[in-house]
Order: sequence, then C-alpha cells, then structure tokens
Amino acid sequence: MRNGLTAVLAFAALFACAHVPVPGEPGYPYNLDGTYRVRFSVEGESYRGTADLSTAVGGAVTGEFRLSSPMTVRGDLEGTVSNDTLNWTGDYTMPSQGCSGMTRGSGPISEGGTSVSGRVRIDDSCFGRLSGRFSFNKSEQT
Repeated sequence: MRNGLTAVLAFAALFACAHVPVPGEPGYPYNLDGTYRVRFSVEGESYRGTADLSTAVGGAVTGEFRLSSPMTVRGDLEGTVSNDTLNWTGDYTMPSQGCSGMTRGSGPISEGGTSVSGRVRIDDSCFGRLSGRFSFNKSEQT
C-alpha cells in the first residue's frame, strides 16, 4: 500500500510541475514564425507577396510584408496570438500610387502555425475604407 501511495504522490508532483507552453514559447501549437506566402483579396483584386513573422513569449507577433503583384506594397505588422487566433494591425505604403494606410485583421491559426486567414479592413489614404480577406501560408523550406 505504501509503495502505491508513493507512486501516486510522485506522479502527482511530476504532473503539477509539467509546463504547458504559452504563446511564443517553443511547443506552443499556434506560434507564427518564419516566411509566409501572403494573399490579400480586396474589392475583387488579389495582391500577393511574402511576410516574415515572429511570435515572442507572451504572444506578441511582429513582422513585415512585401506584396509584389499586381503592384508593390510594403508594410509592417504587429499583433497578438491569443489561443488559436491572430489579431493584428499594420501600416503600409504603395510607392507607385503615392498611397499609404492601415490594415486590421483577425483570423484563426492552423495547428502548427502553418497558416492563418480571415477578414481584413483597410483604411487607405487614396481609396478610403476597404474590406476583404487575407491569408498567410508558410513557405516550403528549400
């Protein structure tokens, strides 16, 4: 009986000390880290490029995106991972158009952090308020 109680107490102590990772820590299933293929679909137009993202301990996400088709758009991104959802904002410029603006998006992250997609709102200095969808898909490693 004493050996059984000792084993149960040892297991309970080990389980109590087990660390469950939080956003940004290794092993958290919804971290966004690395290079992603980006697509914004806005008002019937598709914009494509790449983004480099990083999730810090606590869930703060930072990065930048570069769209190259159909025109050049460069921007930054900051947000948070909360459970399995990314909420983010970012500023951008479109040099060829002389426009700039702010993006705001939210969407669920796939397990493993390989993709995230959802709705985006854009406040653009040239075109006003726009809405659409975004997707970030992890690029294959070469």
